[in-house]
Amino acid sequence: MCIKIISMFAETAVHAGTGSDIGAVELPHQRERATGIPTIHGSGIKGALRDAARRCLSNSLVVSLFGSAPPQAPGGAQLDPGGLAFSDARLLLFPCRTIGPIFAWVTSPYLLARVQRDALSAGLQCPDVEFFKPSDSEAYVTTTSDFGAQVFIEEFSFTKRADSRVDKWAQFISGHVLPGDGLPSYEFWRNHVVKSLVVVSDSNLRDFVTYGTEVVTRVRLDPRKKTVVEGALWTEEYLPQDTLMYCVVVEALRAGQQVAEAREAEQKPPLGQLSTVIESMPVIQFGGKESIGRGFIRLRFL
Repeated sequence: MCIKIISMFAETAVHAGTGSDIGAVELPHQRERATGIPTIHGSGIKGALRDAARRCLSNSLVVSLFGSAPPQAPGGAQLDPGGLAFSDARLLLFPCRTIGPIFAWVTSPYLLARVQRDALSAGLQCPDVEFFKPSDSEAYVTTTSDFGAQVFIEEFSFTKRADSRVDKWAQFISGHVLPGDGLPSYEFWRNHVVKSLVVVSDSNLRDFVTYGTEVVTRVRLDPRKKTVVEGALWTEEYLPQDTLMYCVVVEALRAGQQVAEAREAEQKPPLGQLSTVIESMPVIQFGGKESIGRGFIRLRFL
């Protein structure tokens, strides 16, 4: 079984919605049930990549990678499974307001432990995470960070703990996860992570991702009166731009036969075909609100 990781860098704010909710936000973003950490469901990732693949691959290849299109009604045509399986998107770095750098990229031991586990499964080497045990009043930063004696994130102040081992994670993310190859326009972000990476406790991270997302109030106007239509006032939650996530892609069990067939036909196996799609269309729209510029994410095959 072959496993690969795709990094997902939000170039614009993202709204992967869950539908209406009875909370303070009518249209919230998708979140993990146990942790409350923002995510994008694997079905949404698969659908967006499938739509992109239609533009550069034949229909037969699209079906072999992603399976048959869903039936229009229950009891429809026989469905063929695809050769690829997609995980939900997993958060790695969350942008927060700060004093010093233009913004701080915040993570936690739990998020780093997840990416370490997934990277090792994919055959990638990454730094160790065992030493990260910040208290709720501490923030680990790199030795070359732009923070002062205290680290200010949102409305909170933390005791600064500069540690060279944080440098290793910053270099790993800069060199292997952020968009980079052949993209001089991303030089700022690759340098910025070295200056602004902050590791806080898991409980603090949960608070930041709960209260640090963008909540936008929107209205619908009467085209003639230019006044708000009665009842057309609602709030939407967005994952902020510059959020860094990733997802895991696995060649499904039936992909073994596809790999063998691809070798016989001198074609790329399923993951190779997906890599071709991402290389030809590195920026893909995920989630809703496409017509107002939301959800554009740059992908990178690790």
